[in-house]
Amino acid sequence: MKVCLCGRTERLEFAAVVRDAESIVARAGGELLRARSVAELTRDVAALRGVDFFLILRSYPSEFTARELEPLRNAAPLAPFAIVAGELCEGEDRIGERFPGARRRYVREWRDSWRAEFERFCDPRGAQGLFTLPATASTADILLAREVYNAPTSEPVDRFALVVADDAGSLTSLSRTLTSAGYQTRTWRTSPTLGGSTPTFEEGFNPSVVVVDLCVDLTAPETVAALARVRTRFRSALLALLTFAPRREEFEFFTDVARWGRARVFGKPFDVESFLAALESNEENLLTS
Repeated sequence: MKVCLCGRTERLEFAAVVRDAESIVARAGGELLRARSVAELTRDVAALRGVDFFLILRSYPSEFTARELEPLRNAAPLAPFAIVAGELCEGEDRIGERFPGARRRYVREWRDSWRAEFERFCDPRGAQGLFTLPATASTADILLAREVYNAPTSEPVDRFALVVADDAGSLTSLSRTLTSAGYQTRTWRTSPTLGGSTPTFEEGFNPSVVVVDLCVDLTAPETVAALARVRTRFRSALLALLTFAPRREEFEFFTDVARWGRARVFGKPFDVESFLAALESNEENLLTS
């Protein structure tokens, strides 16, 4: 196993990625090649023959272009490309340059899903997981692959999820996403302030996840009061809060474990794969977008 780690590894935001890459490749008995920039790699493409994986750290927009990656792809045409983008690249996935044939995630998503997927790819028993799929794989392909690779060795445990939303389209979309991931999903269509009475669910209904998608300021007093009622009703569930372009204050407000228990804030739009992985993570109250 030969992995090429490229980028400004000294940046603090990439510390966990670098540490994990070093550890995972070492456990796999592999070789970790290093370069500070894509330009440095292209000066000696012959050395890249036999590379099994490119892990590229992107510190800022325009640091490198899709065209600059082509020599690397030509040198190792079967190697997956994973681009981990730093905080300065926020929003670039919507308005910036596309990287055909490469997968791209923000550095904050590394611990939720990509670390585990990278470890699966480097498994000494044989590569598996997301990075063995073509970059053109659909969400359905990815979910099916996860189902196969993570097939339970014992009887499956029923998992319930509740979706709360003030928009019918969001309610349907989130319900389908969670159902496809193996949750038995119930829905609650409500107002932006969670007005009205809480619907009645079957006896013993105890969701492991409550996903709340409201088009409001999450820290507004009336919203906080409404969310507190939901928290009280479903004490043991992960409270997953979705909102457009969440502010830092919204993230930090819900990291109070004593008040909110297990809670996460997700920015919309979001990547389905990372979202589902975050719901299954045991880590609590991370700042997630």
